[in-house]
Amino acid sequence: MEGRLYVNLKVLKSRIFLAFLLFLIFLCLSGYLFFKNYYSIKSSIESDYSKRLREISEILAKNTDYVTLLHVLERKEEGQFLLLPEWLDIRDKMGLSNIIILDKDGREVFSLVESVPLPGTRKKRFEAIAPIISPRGDTVGFIRTIATPTFLTSFYSLRNKLLLFSFLIFIIFALMFVFMSILEKEHYRLKERLNRATVYLTASRLAGALAHEIKNPLFVIRGNLQLLRAKSPDKRYIESLLEEIDRINQIVLKYEKFGEDEERVESADLSLAVERIKDLMDDRLRKRGNTLEVEIKDKIVLNMPQGVLQQILFNLILNAYEAIERRGKIRVIGSQGKNHVVIEVIDNGKGIKKADLKHVFEPFYSKKSGGTGLGLFVVKQLVEEFGGMISIYSKEGKGTRVVLKFRRKK
Repeated sequence: MEGRLYVNLKVLKSRIFLAFLLFLIFLCLSGYLFFKNYYSIKSSIESDYSKRLREISEILAKNTDYVTLLHVLERKEEGQFLLLPEWLDIRDKMGLSNIIILDKDGREVFSLVESVPLPGTRKKRFEAIAPIISPRGDTVGFIRTIATPTFLTSFYSLRNKLLLFSFLIFIIFALMFVFMSILEKEHYRLKERLNRATVYLTASRLAGALAHEIKNPLFVIRGNLQLLRAKSPDKRYIESLLEEIDRINQIVLKYEKFGEDEERVESADLSLAVERIKDLMDDRLRKRGNTLEVEIKDKIVLNMPQGVLQQILFNLILNAYEAIERRGKIRVIGSQGKNHVVIEVIDNGKGIKKADLKHVFEPFYSKKSGGTGLGLFVVKQLVEEFGGMISIYSKEGKGTRVVLKFRRKK
């Protein structure tokens, strides 16, 4: 069901994208055809209107009484008085905005009052000029007519509305596509979390089953060692073996209860944990010429059982040992600030590939021959169980640095 939902989301997103693409193609084609015809029609209308306006200017220049026009050109008031009523009537009938008389030098000598356009309106202005010819054939002035037709304003308004509508449809499709991308991403994230939880549950059950199977042989080995201790004159090595079997038993118990919440208030000494691990690995390190350097200046105590801290560090130091070659070096650095304790395990081994680095904490993920892929997974669970954080920094061919950060024990 969950898988089908993910597939359906991808299909729906693909269909929305296809619809968006088709709409975009349609919008481009229709926009091209519309504006091609729009500008053709607009040019034709404007050309016809300009031609009509020139004709009106010529009619006014020919049919208006010449004596009256001459009086106006000479700036006599009686000429303006006679002309004003007649031209106001012509202006209103012809839908003109203004009629202006210019002298032969182009200076304005008479103008009707221009009608004021409504606020917020955008009108295109058309103008035409016709000469005033005297009876002798001389040009004595000019008549200029001005018009701002309202029908063109409606034409422009329709164009703007169509553009706005197309833009809104485009935005709606784009938002739908973005929303589906976010939804798909969120669904994928939830699916990943579910997968991780499933793997974690599987690992928990497997660890519990393995721990149960190992516990019984350990019990038998411990019993036999106790019998040998009673008969052996040198008990030192047997005591060491019993201590390690007890530690293995604690680890087994931890695996058996893997995934369960536990309240613990024990303390662990960092220096002691590192010294015990150093003793255990001393022979191996010496045989290969490797060194384990410890840099812990202060006494560092952590809020966790001693065995858990040893298990965490043993896994990290063992990983470092397996990564280094002959004469390699492992460093364990412990430091503490006001509120936190930082532990670093550093090696100069072969490092981890960048592609593998993001998977190192996943259960059953291992590039080592014979590896189970549970080591770092368990380390991470233990670190986080006791309120810590773990980070790994590595460069292939240079080495690896693991950083643990815990709250300082008060």
